[in-house]
Amino acid sequence: MPDNLKSGIDKACRYEPDLNPTYQQLAYHYDTVVVAARPYKPKDKAKVEVAVQIVERWIMAKLRRETFYSLKALNQRIQELLIELNNKPMKKRPGSRLSQFQQIDKPVLKPLPRLPYRYTQVTQVRVQMDYHVEVDKHYYSVPHTLLKQKLEAHVSGELVNLFHRGELVAVHPRSHDVGGHSTLENHMPEAHKQQGRWTASRVDYSASRQLDKATIRSLTQGEWLKHHQNILITGATGCGKTWLACALGHHYCQQGMSVFYFRLKQLLAQMYLAQAQGSYRKLLDTLANCSLLLLDDWGLEPLNSQQRGDLLELIDARYDRTSTLITSQLPVANWYQMIGESTHADAILDRLLHNAIKLELKGESMRKSIDLFGNLLRDTDPALSGARNPHVLYVNEGCCAPGALTPHNELRFPKRSNE
Repeated sequence: MPDNLKSGIDKACRYEPDLNPTYQQLAYHYDTVVVAARPYKPKDKAKVEVAVQIVERWIMAKLRRETFYSLKALNQRIQELLIELNNKPMKKRPGSRLSQFQQIDKPVLKPLPRLPYRYTQVTQVRVQMDYHVEVDKHYYSVPHTLLKQKLEAHVSGELVNLFHRGELVAVHPRSHDVGGHSTLENHMPEAHKQQGRWTASRVDYSASRQLDKATIRSLTQGEWLKHHQNILITGATGCGKTWLACALGHHYCQQGMSVFYFRLKQLLAQMYLAQAQGSYRKLLDTLANCSLLLLDDWGLEPLNSQQRGDLLELIDARYDRTSTLITSQLPVANWYQMIGESTHADAILDRLLHNAIKLELKGESMRKSIDLFGNLLRDTDPALSGARNPHVLYVNEGCCAPGALTPHNELRFPKRSNE
């Protein structure tokens, strides 16, 4: 029964005061109950006050004329006086304090826990839209079904335990990486798990594709980003251009860089709409400052005058500052005609092609190969009959990169039709 101390009681109450969560953790660890006295009511714990008074009289008073030159010597002397006090006969009870303890208290005492209490900081956190919570400037994942819910974070030396309404929902090793993310795959929505498998380590290097493994490995090392180079990936429909681009995008998301994905037609439509809404400059600044911009389906349609101007302004804002990755079915030689007007075409292509890395993917459509394999599985396994192809990654099912991705560290996928 302690005082109503401010460091132990968060909110005083006549009947049920709110304990400091860390203090409550200490009590819970040792299987005890904390019943704090009311403020300014010392008689609530009269026996405790009397016990303190007895110690002051029979121990502290005797020490006031003695001199000690080490803490060990002081503790040894206190122990001698304490043994003497506990063996001293009581006036109103039979026996001594020691005999009373052995008869009444000792038989019902429980053994101490196997491990001593470790300090645990308890804080209230809220689940963000990317199903992560912030604890000491690091982000930890929780089940995605808990979006916007309030959780309790119990932070010890090596672990972060997250509770929802008293139930443990996530455990993470503690990390001191400021701004970093700790993400467990089983916390992700299914679509995010699928997109998380878009990694450079799973690139198909079959001979028909003529894709050099050393080249892809060099692209994952990031030197081209440091030198603000662009990457231009071309090839026939279904050869894996978008997959490779997104794999690189995911790789650099995990390195803490900001990555945005757009289909070119959709991006130009958003820029046109932003001009009408008065947010064009804000959108342009956001696109100009992201570390890597992925532009998919480049050249599917010729550009009109408005689109040419917007595209030039975007490419010029990013030129020699950041990197752009473009995928296109058109060979680079045909891009000039796609842009349509010589002045804009010269300006755009000069900035894109200067110091650019070009990759041309070959081979038959990857979708055909996957469809054939999926059909074979359905023929051999009736359970898959009528199901969607289990080996096709449907990009319209997700809208975010895997892991703990914040607005400053994300790969955004717009909705698109199944391919």
